[in-house]
Amino acid sequence: MTVKRVSQHHRPVPATERNELIQGIMRDLLNSNITQGQALRRLRREGFGTKQADYAKLVGVSRSTITDIENDRSNYKTEVLNKVFRPAGLKVGLIPIQQNLVEHLFKGQSDA
Repeated sequence: MTVKRVSQHHRPVPATERNELIQGIMRDLLNSNITQGQALRRLRREGFGTKQADYAKLVGVSRSTITDIENDRSNYKTEVLNKVFRPAGLKVGLIPIQQNLVEHLFKGQSDA
């Protein structure tokens, strides 16, 4: 995977596209296609168009905390993780590990 740097000219996506991005990231997380760190990196870069230092300042943590989380080198408390995901309207929660349960949960929502 090639790592792209966030340029000074990168703009965050509009709110409607950001919501679609967040939903896609949530699906990928639930389907175990990406890690929590990869999710944060995509949200920060694609959704908000910010560098790690700027995002860290926004959420009130250090840049090294953002780096550690994005590189899945952390075991941070729920409080810290909730801080970094808050701008996207997300918080840490329990995710079923059985794919059939995930599918059942989504199916139940679409039938309602």
